[in-house]
Amino acid sequence: MRIYSLAVVFLFSALFLFNCQNSTTEDGGSLDVEDVVAEQAAFGFQINDIASTSDEIEGINSDPMDVGTNVGLEGKTTLKTLKERALNAAKTLKQKQLNVSALAKTAGDSALFGGADTLDSGKIVRWGMYYDFFTGKARWVSVAYNFPDFQNMTYDSMEIVIDMGVPYGTGSGNAESLYELQLFKDSFFIEKIESEISLSEYNDGEPGAITASTETHYRPGRELSWKRMTASMHANGSGTVTNEFHYSDGSSSSAAFTFNTDHTGTFTKTRRDGTVVTGTFNQVFDDGVGSYTALIDFPNGYYLDKIEKAASMSFLNEILTVNFAQKIFFSTGEIDSSNSTITVEETESGTVTTITAQKRNGAHGTITVTESVDGISTMSGVWTTWDGYYIIVNAEYYIDGSSHMHYDVYTNEDSYDNGDEPIITADYNFTGEAGGEGTITYNGTEYQVTFDGSGKAEISDGTSMKTINLYF
Repeated sequence: MRIYSLAVVFLFSALFLFNCQNSTTEDGGSLDVEDVVAEQAAFGFQINDIASTSDEIEGINSDPMDVGTNVGLEGKTTLKTLKERALNAAKTLKQKQLNVSALAKTAGDSALFGGADTLDSGKIVRWGMYYDFFTGKARWVSVAYNFPDFQNMTYDSMEIVIDMGVPYGTGSGNAESLYELQLFKDSFFIEKIESEISLSEYNDGEPGAITASTETHYRPGRELSWKRMTASMHANGSGTVTNEFHYSDGSSSSAAFTFNTDHTGTFTKTRRDGTVVTGTFNQVFDDGVGSYTALIDFPNGYYLDKIEKAASMSFLNEILTVNFAQKIFFSTGEIDSSNSTITVEETESGTVTTITAQKRNGAHGTITVTESVDGISTMSGVWTTWDGYYIIVNAEYYIDGSSHMHYDVYTNEDSYDNGDEPIITADYNFTGEAGGEGTITYNGTEYQVTFDGSGKAEISDGTSMKTINLYF
């Protein structure tokens, strides 16, 4: 099962909490905007609001080795794929049965063999094997370039260190480390990805201890400047995975996950605005039963005090079922809550998450998420608000944590069925965590909407502005 879909379960569970009849507007600002605009402006944020939860959900319900480091252009690179590349290179060297002793030299590092291949796509791969006669370490080196036009990568180099012993062939033959550097076209949003992995404590050819790091740098002009993932896993199944995110304005955020030997663990996240998220988990896929809790603690001065989340999960007949509950505590002392049931299953078209909900205030809808293998997942759905507005929503979620969302709001479902024009259209671009911006159009007026991590937004018609609450 792909983990992103499970993450989206929690993302959209939040939606069912928010479509209530309370006003979103505040007294601040001079813009005179109708309530329907403020409420529907908040709708897009409310769907995307729990997107940051996907990081911890991705981590808690999978082998940490499956956590993605980023996209390489031939698919998503994970710690597992880095490990497999190193092991395959070691296997190749073992099979060559080289008579290296006859080539013994007084020099240290020497080239033993190499070559170049030109693939049907035009990509060129140069490779070689080097051996140090003093240390017994062999290096498998490859460089790929001249990538076809449909790929965004321009350069991919890799070096794998293998213990072959002195004399050659007397060592373990185990891969000890891998280093990879990937460079991308100027038109691509990623500038480079640098990855390292170290392998040790082998048992029957499999490393028990693994440490790794991957650093991704983005093109100038993007909000996210660079990010780093580090992992340290032990032979008993325990370990840690941490993520750091660094932004163009100098701010940063982080997330850390601790895995125990019994498939339980804890996590902590610190957002850019000082909001702290802490939680616990019990993985579902080892025994078919799992759980998740999280507490989001907002800084002093926010109109939100905290958000509590809890979920029980079961996995039976290849279908994941999640029962999710959430409470929002406002600084005024008010409390709101929701409950949802979601199913996730594998289909021929990919992993599909379907959420159907009915709120006690009458709001209801169905959301479907399909995860693609290229790192882009799509969402589509319909939602009817407490006061009868009918919403058609579509979104794409990308590998760098950003997303684009479009939705149309109709007076009611009959209006949509009759082919009427929507009364409101919205387009939002989210940059990760809770930040984003976009436009919402109503009665011929286009409003600019900007979100931040406080749960508030600024809505402007270009001359006047108003602050609105996005949780209500």
